[in-house]
Amino acid sequence: MLTTLFESAVRSIAIAIVLGVALRLMRIRNPQTLSTVWTAVLFSAMAMPLLMPVVKVVVASVPPETVAWMPNASSSRFFLRPPTFGTAPTATPLVERAAITLAIVYAMVAGVALLRIGAGILRGRRLRRAAIQLNEAWASGWDIRASTQLAVPVTFGRTVLLPAEWADWSDFKRDAILFHETSHVRRRDFYVQLMAGFHRAVFWFSPLAWWLQDQLLKASENACDDEAIKKVGDRISYAELLLNLTKLRSNDRVWGVAMARGKTVESRVERILQETRLAPRISLTRRVLIIGAIVPLVGFAAGSWLVEAETEVPPVYTAAPLPAAVLQQTSPRPAPVPVDAGALANWIEEDVPDLSTTEEQAAFKALRSAEEREAFIDQFWRRRDPTPGTPANEFRDEYYRRIALANQRYSTATIRGYKTDRGRVLVLFGRADEMETHTLGQPGGVPWEKWRYYAIEGIGQNIILEFVDVDGSGAYRLTFDPSEKDKLLRPR
Repeated sequence: MLTTLFESAVRSIAIAIVLGVALRLMRIRNPQTLSTVWTAVLFSAMAMPLLMPVVKVVVASVPPETVAWMPNASSSRFFLRPPTFGTAPTATPLVERAAITLAIVYAMVAGVALLRIGAGILRGRRLRRAAIQLNEAWASGWDIRASTQLAVPVTFGRTVLLPAEWADWSDFKRDAILFHETSHVRRRDFYVQLMAGFHRAVFWFSPLAWWLQDQLLKASENACDDEAIKKVGDRISYAELLLNLTKLRSNDRVWGVAMARGKTVESRVERILQETRLAPRISLTRRVLIIGAIVPLVGFAAGSWLVEAETEVPPVYTAAPLPAAVLQQTSPRPAPVPVDAGALANWIEEDVPDLSTTEEQAAFKALRSAEEREAFIDQFWRRRDPTPGTPANEFRDEYYRRIALANQRYSTATIRGYKTDRGRVLVLFGRADEMETHTLGQPGGVPWEKWRYYAIEGIGQNIILEFVDVDGSGAYRLTFDPSEKDKLLRPR
């Protein structure tokens, strides 16, 4: 799960960087436009963990030529794959403990952040229920209430909460605050900030989560300031009102959108005094066009695969027999070993004896014609293809690559390498994480090897396999009983 969140954060940061550069180059400063753009980034960042598998399925289901332009493991390296947080086939016990610790730390920080949001919402609900409904003529059409527990105006949901001193305000102050807060209600800024809070709690490790919430707050406050100034028509007095409100202590324990937060007021007042004209209101059509322009970028980011750096070490599959979901390779693969049409009758026993199921073996042996066997072989590999929408079959290619490697390393005068015990294990599980070789054994003993796999899915963790060359022929035999090796090393 942490790997998915990390990948989602990286992709979302890439989206934000691209859009930030575009906004800077086009010199867009309209707070409504900025609010639309960053809100779209927020929702795409929250949906990214779901978008990645969805886009991958879509890409795999369409004709390859339609998605050939998209970056993939064989054509591009946009990012390096982040470290896997969790139990992995190549994870040492130390790494596993570190991964568990990391997961615990993540859960604790995220849990505390979510609890704070939940507590703030509960306090806001209690404060809203305890507040007094205002039925004055200027409040008609809005849910406006007064509370003795507030010193500054706050928007909670679709409710505007005013301090109890509202009756002593001048008409200008009341109207300015009312226009500002009701603009928050129309824009649904409370819910956007709530979503930004959840995003920051879940992706607290990402700098984008913290930066994005500040940008959304800044854009929404600037947009509402513009709306209020349009109605009251006095920039200087409105700026003075904001400065006076900052002197009052706000209730930060309530989750809401306060009119005068200390971290935004200074820049807001500076903007109000420096701007010569108010930003125009953008239409719904323009908002839709902005979001429509961002959607392809989000899809591109969700479909750009994070690939591993090129390595000479062959990948380790995580199941026995080989699973259908395999890692894509960044290094060139050799072509599959060709199948001789005249020897198709023995293909199931010669090529895939440990990979095929009992049912598949029986079905293949019942076939009589070469055409039927060729069709069976084609379907056999198609069922195991991890990327059926692409021309390559990575599973088959890797399988035959391992056979070639086993033949190169473990062949003897009478047995091909992939049929030896070491070759069969290599083909099924890949290269061992640790290998210990004793070519001469102990005095009077025989050569032996110890292979260790940190984890094999479906079998267990910390799997140790021992191979013994009993007769000195080089055909090491697999033994699961350590005492058998001891008897061979210490004959009595």
